Amino acid sequence: RSLALGGPEAVKRQRARGRLTVRERVARLVEPGSFMELGMLARSQDPALDATTAADGLVTGFGKVNGLDTAILAEDATVLDNTDAQVAALKRARLLSLTARTGWPLVFLADRGEGRTVTVKEATLIGGAARQEPEPEVGTWPSLTVVAVMGNCFGPAATLATAADFLVLVKGASLRLAGSGGQGDPGFHVEATGLADRVARDDPEALAILREFMSYLPANTALKPPRRDADDSAERPLADIAALVPEDLEKPYDVAPVIQALVDQGSFFPLKPDFGTGLVAGLARLNGHAIGVAASQPLHGGALDGAAIHKALRLARLCRRFRLPLLFIQDTPGYAEGSAADQRDLLAATGELVRTIKELPAPKLVLVLRRGHVLGDFVLGGRKLGIDYIAAWPLAELATTEPVSFGAAAVPPPAQRRGPWTAAGLAMIEDVLEPPETRRRLVQVLEIALLAREVPAVPPEREAEL
Repeated sequence: RSLALGGPEAVKRQRARGRLTVRERVARLVEPGSFMELGMLARSQDPALDATTAADGLVTGFGKVNGLDTAILAEDATVLDNTDAQVAALKRARLLSLTARTGWPLVFLADRGEGRTVTVKEATLIGGAARQEPEPEVGTWPSLTVVAVMGNCFGPAATLATAADFLVLVKGASLRLAGSGGQGDPGFHVEATGLADRVARDDPEALAILREFMSYLPANTALKPPRRDADDSAERPLADIAALVPEDLEKPYDVAPVIQALVDQGSFFPLKPDFGTGLVAGLARLNGHAIGVAASQPLHGGALDGAAIHKALRLARLCRRFRLPLLFIQDTPGYAEGSAADQRDLLAATGELVRTIKELPAPKLVLVLRRGHVLGDFVLGGRKLGIDYIAAWPLAELATTEPVSFGAAAVPPPAQRRGPWTAAGLAMIEDVLEPPETRRRLVQVLEIALLAREVPAVPPEREAEL
């Protein structure tokens, strides 16, 4: 009876919306035959609803995703529109508690309505059950947490979704705390709030996006980021990469092909591509190592506004949480001008970004392509943020504003001062790289920096002696 979901008519309505059923979603997500369900026999606390509340609208259990044992929390909209099922709330709390203890990754497939009415007697019983199995506080567990909003997502479910490490919305879905209207659809969360990391055309694409994202990260914060056998040579020639970046500083170009040329082929996974378009952010692999990438986008001017800084902050927090190396690629004229409110938001987010980068315990590398100006270079990997390596291409211009000469005859001409050579001569940057050599050098530096972090830390009792 549990496998029948909410009945033939409810399943028909679900398919008419272009959506998979909850069990079809789980079957597509996990490896064949790996799913172990918990609480399949659960029903509503209301005896009158016993026959129509299969699993009380929530499928929970464990299965393998990318070879990892993974906790699955999947809502069933065919069961009374999954309207805040109360026995299901206990199932959810138990699974989240177990996930927090085991450190297994969690996948939440959201598809629900707004709330089922319960009696005072039922509410009392529900409250007692909740006290027996309280949910862990959202965002405090060490597990990798990913969410796909595949229908409606309201209330506590929305809180879990927005606190996740990754959030994908399916077109036609809705994410809001309560109410209705356009301020909850995927377009709103992609372009206005930036809460959605990606948008999928349909359920199968959303599940594929979840699996791909999970392949870059460990199951929990106690484990090292995964490394794949590199299927791309560190020595791969980049003979044409210089042609991707115009020498004219005022000429726009798309930085995405530059990123794709530098990282392992086909490995770049963009995050929030339609939010904060002055910055390109995502995950990638470099010699098989999972890394984060944050690059200013000259196609949209490259200036950093509040949205771009928030986007960089989200990536930096993810890298800090899971100890991913972070590569910054700079070609920015600095900060974008805006209203007083925009500037307040920009300043607050910039301060948090600087703090997060400094706290990131993994290697941090910087490549300056053309421009590093007016503190835009600082928030995208300034030396004082604990950066391991800074390199620039020969055409790079490193400057803030034009200095006053005070008649100093020995000061070199502006073009020379702004170029990378003076900075390299003063050891402010490590290298001036010919573009075709960039990938090879980044791989070398990353391997050295990762190896250095394998050396055991100095014991506290020896620190004073040293």
